[in-house]
Amino acid sequence: KKEEEEERRREEALLLIKQQQKEEQQKKEQLKQSKDSLAVRRKLILQEAEELKARGTEAFKCKDLDLAISLWNQAAQFLRAESLIPDPNEVSDCAMSSKSKSPETIAAEEEGRKLFVASKLNASMAYIEKMTKAGSGELKDEGAQKREAAAAAAAESAAEALEFDPNNVKGMHRRGLALRVLGWYDEALSLFEKVRDILGGGSTELDGLIEEMTKAAALQASSSDDNERKKEEEEEEEEEEE
Repeated sequence: KKEEEEERRREEALLLIKQQQKEEQQKKEQLKQSKDSLAVRRKLILQEAEELKARGTEAFKCKDLDLAISLWNQAAQFLRAESLIPDPNEVSDCAMSSKSKSPETIAAEEEGRKLFVASKLNASMAYIEKMTKAGSGELKDEGAQKREAAAAAAAESAAEALEFDPNNVKGMHRRGLALRVLGWYDEALSLFEKVRDILGGGSTELDGLIEEMTKAAALQASSSDDNERKKEEEEEEEEEEE
């Protein structure tokens, strides 16, 4: 009886081991199917975003700036909505982010990031073209408003691209051009100087922009100081009258 009991226990143990092995194999197969499904989904998302970007480029070639901007922004928003771009905080710390992600996820997010940056840079470019054309054949005030609106949109689109590619020369240059129109001379100057540093030298256009922004920023600072002094003098006069 003792031998029979031991034999029965051995058989039960073997059955349990086989059952556990079977369950582990099923889990591996399910995980593989899940990964395959996720990979297919990511591929489809990237293809859709790439198609939107390409359609935007065709619209831009046809001089339809509004449609081009809409399509490029759709591509970027689609990638963001589908979580196929990395967290901006992870872009500057690839080593840390890669520890918790699979190589497939990292590769898909990198492709998504590049698509997002390109789409936003393209949108910024189109906004700048709208900015330069604003005012033609329109009333002065209306043209100025459209010019500022286009400049603000161009600056924002470039900033979104720079969030995922901080040293992108096109992004810095386009944001600088937009800020120049908005009167943010100090920041525009900083961006143009950074572009020159990255490129290892300037160009006729870039050097001209840097010189222009240097003078404009100095004049703006001087005007601000004058206004501050005038305000202080007026406050002092009011106190004396009291």
